[in-house]
Order: sequence, then C-alpha cells, then structure tokens
Amino acid sequence: MCGIAGASVENLTNIQSSLEGISHRGPDRSNFYQSHGVTLLHTLLSTRGEATDIEQPVKTENNRWIFVFNGEIYNTDDIIDKQPIEQELHNKSDTLVLSHLVNKVGLSFVDYIDGMFAIALFDRQEKKIYLVRDQSGQKNIYYRFHKGDIYFSSELSSILELTKQVPNSLNEEALRYSAHLGYWPGPGTLVAGVDRLLPAQILQFDMLSRKVSYSYLKNFNCMNKDYGDTQFQKIIKSTFNTNCSVGLNLSGGMDSSIILHELSKHFNKINTYTTLYSDCDSAANTEADLARRLSKDYGTHHFEFEISQDHYIDNFIDAYCALDEPNFNMSVPIYFLLAKFQGINGNKERVIFSGDGGDEVFCGYKHYEKSHKIDVYAKVLSYKLFSILYACKHRNTELIDFSHPIDRWLFISFWKHSYLQKPISRTDMLNKLTVNFQHLLKYTNAHKLGAFWTMFMDRHFWLAGENFTRVDKIYMGQSIEVRLPFATPSFVTYMDQKTQKSSNMVQHLGKKKIRRQYGEHLPEYITTRMSKVGWRGPMSEWYNQKMKELFLDILPSENSEIVKWSDIRDQLIQTDHWPGKQLHWYLSTALLGKKFGLEI
Repeated sequence: MCGIAGASVENLTNIQSSLEGISHRGPDRSNFYQSHGVTLLHTLLSTRGEATDIEQPVKTENNRWIFVFNGEIYNTDDIIDKQPIEQELHNKSDTLVLSHLVNKVGLSFVDYIDGMFAIALFDRQEKKIYLVRDQSGQKNIYYRFHKGDIYFSSELSSILELTKQVPNSLNEEALRYSAHLGYWPGPGTLVAGVDRLLPAQILQFDMLSRKVSYSYLKNFNCMNKDYGDTQFQKIIKSTFNTNCSVGLNLSGGMDSSIILHELSKHFNKINTYTTLYSDCDSAANTEADLARRLSKDYGTHHFEFEISQDHYIDNFIDAYCALDEPNFNMSVPIYFLLAKFQGINGNKERVIFSGDGGDEVFCGYKHYEKSHKIDVYAKVLSYKLFSILYACKHRNTELIDFSHPIDRWLFISFWKHSYLQKPISRTDMLNKLTVNFQHLLKYTNAHKLGAFWTMFMDRHFWLAGENFTRVDKIYMGQSIEVRLPFATPSFVTYMDQKTQKSSNMVQHLGKKKIRRQYGEHLPEYITTRMSKVGWRGPMSEWYNQKMKELFLDILPSENSEIVKWSDIRDQLIQTDHWPGKQLHWYLSTALLGKKFGLEI
C-alpha cells in the first residue's frame, strides 16, 4: 500500500512538499521520477515481499512503461502461472510481478489483475498517461486539469498541494447532490475542478493532443466466468499474502467472523480488535461481548479499545477533517480513534482485515428484503401499477420507477429533506447518477432480481463513495493497509454468479446461504444471531450539552446562498436529543469548508 501522485509536467518545484503530503500513506520510503515531460511520485508502506522488490516509480525492462501503484494485486500466483513470466517471482512483491506483466502485455495488464488498486502509468512511446481505479473502488485517485496538464494524487489534500498555484472554489453541484445522500459517489469533489475516477474507470490523457478519454476495465464484474465452489476460500486466501503481523476488526457479526475462521487456517497469531463504549447502557456493547467470546474460542490476541463520550467529542473535528469529503457517518470519530490505537503511533499494525463489503455480496441488509418485496408485488400488479399505488398511498408527486435499478436504489437511500436553499429532487438525482453510471445498467439489466440491483448499486454508490473512501483516508492516515476480502473483484463476481443462478432470492436474503455454509464452522451464537449493531456508538446516550456546544461552534451562524445554517442551529438549540446522522453531513461540510477555504 502506498501513496501516489504526479503530473504531465516535468519541472514541478514542490516535489518534496508533495511527497510529505502523502508520507503517512508510505512512511518507509519515498521516491520520484522526472523525465520525458512527466513527474511521478511515490511513498511506500511495505507489507509484502522484500523492500528491495518494491522500488517505485517502476520502469519496465523494455523502457516503454513507467508506473506508480497503490494497493494490492492478490492474484500474482495465477498471473505468474498463466503468463510467460519467470517462476521465481512466486513469493515476490506484487509490484515486481506487475512490472513483468506490464512489460509483457502493455496496457492489457488491466485484464489480468485482481485486487484493490490505483495505478498511474506513463507510456513513453505514445506519450500518454493512464490512470486506473479498481472495480470495487477501494483505492481513490483524484485528478485535476490546469493549463492543459493533468495532476493526480491518492488524496484530495495532496492534489491541492500539487496545484497550489490554482485558486480553489466550491463545487456547488457536487455539494448539493451529496446533501441528499450523505456522501457523493460521483466523480465530483467539494473542490471545483478536482474529480476522482469512478470504480473500474480508466482515464487516458494524450500529452501531445491534450485530449482526455475514459473507458472501463474489460473484466468489470465479469459474470461470464465460471468459478467452482472451492473458489470461495481460494479468493479469500489470496488476500492473506503479507510479511507483517495480521490484525482483524472483529465484531459479533458473520462477516468478520468468517474472515477470522479463514485467517486461523493460515496464521498462528492473529490480533483482533473491537471497540468498547463507556458512559452508556450495556446493550451498546453487545457486539463487543460476542467478539470477546469468539476471540477466546479462536485463541486470538484480543484488544478491546474503550471509547468514552469525551474521547468522541475531543476527536470529532480531526476525524471528519481527515476525510477531505463530506460524510454523514456518525461513527467516523470511532473509526478514527481505533485506527490511531492500531496504527504507527500505537500498536504499529500494518495490515488490518475487515468484513466491509460482506453485506453487499451476502444480501445482509434489511433493505434488500424491502427491495425483494417490491418484486413480489410487481409480479401481481406490474411495476407501473405498483408505482402509482405507492404514490397515492404516500401522497408522492413524483412517481418512482421501480423497474429502474438506480431509481429503486434511490427509493431506499435518497433524503428528500435537506437544509439547502435549493434542494435537489429525486428525479434530478436519478438523472445525474444515470449519466455518471450509465455503464452499470448493462449489468443490472442482465439480472432479473430487483434485490440484486439494490445490492449492486450499494457497492458502487455507498461502498465506493462512502465506506471505502472513509476506510482508506482514516487508516492510511495511520499508515495501515486495510484488506477487504469480500470486496475483491473476483470474489464479488463469484458471489454474483451464485445469486444469478438462483431463481429464488429469498434463500439469499438475511445471509441465509452463508450462515448455512459456515454453520458447521462458526459457533451458533454467531450464525443464528440476526440483529446487527456494527461499530455504531451510542449517540443517543452520549449526546449532551458539551456535544451540542461543539456542534454549534462548528456550524456557521448565518445562512449562506447555499445552506440554511441558521435553521440547523435553531433545530439544535430547540432539542436536547441527538439530531441524527443527517446533521453530521452538515457538520463535516462546515469543517471542510474551513479547511479548504471554501465559501459554503
């Protein structure tokens, strides 16, 4: 795992400050390449192979390609076995394998790699720069155009340092759309002119013509590939390749428990982590109790990190500022505190595993059942008639097209209410997402199960836009690589095939199939437990006058042309109850406005 940055400019003068800006992503080594009209920057966090095998930027043997790479390629053994690449590369770093692969097949390397990655590749022969983001969207790459050149980086703050000669202004459109979801999955960021690649997207920049084009990875969610039943464990195991100690964020849920079971087959020592909350009722620690019990059953070295009301409040501002993007997730300070405990200034973990992405392949969330019920009704009434009846019952003026995968997803996820001066309608949101993610519809249209559509959209909107972005920013801020086996593209493909072949979605909902599969391996107190708490803190109990005063200090006192800040303050003042997660989006937005000097 690393930090990468660069530009189609050779005479950059702020290289050192730019490297320092991403040094937390790679504290082991930093390096740069400046030649042939480009600059490529890299900072290294060594988690696999020998450090001498991971020298970046990498120049291929044929001298045509130079690249920097952030992430992990999990299927290196398969690449070595199936390509004319030296067998002695087994157990070497994925960077070295990738170098040999690019040297052999050029840009077609993207058809062979499976993992989480953001890659910047310079073709010296054609004078083109390529930026590539993995299919799941675990690794972000931001970019900006200025005076005909492209600048890019792993982080938004870093790209602003690279282009500090450019004045920053607010991207009002992205802000307004984000206000109705709690985050924004599209390409726009809070800063006008700074975008990020979408999952599976490839950007091509021609340095001669200064033209830009976009495409998508050919094997994007390739459902035509057949996997046997043994592939489940094989893919999970492929994510375990590391020469570091292994940590796991362990809750009382199925996903992290499955990963613990699989890790235990390959590692003698596993460090497990869970959060424990003070200043609250014992019910808030139900999952911590289960994690403690499971850790004893598996003999892990278990850490319970206790978080108090004051800890949450004292770290609130730093946590949300670390994200660089508005976010409604109320648990951001909890993740932030845990990562600090685990990271470079704490337990010095370098690799942490997590079950994130499991619900979105195992049909875990309740709203997938809700989506399935729509299909049941539509079989009797038709989608159109059901939409009309639903609108009449709920007095909606906008008809919901439940046969449209994105509109179905918005039915569950869209916030109609906002404190914007000019709110976004659901139809506006539908049109915007459809334009940004048109490439997704050919995959959902091939699948007849509407609940699958909802799960599929969750991955590309919620997971890539909120969850993975949050995980990457918070954990890489502490020099920790987080690995998510259930979000690995080949694993997602495998599970989608299983779902696609099924004519009965009910057998998947609520993780029924995966519970049965691991019923003989995991304890019954894990496999039969249906309630879900996750890593949420006890906000209703923690909310007090001190937290209210913090929130009021963060929020601007006057309305702006964009946000009704005084209305939000009035709501806060009038109640002593926690105002809900939507307020956290406005709090994080206000903090980032100050951080980046934007008028919001």
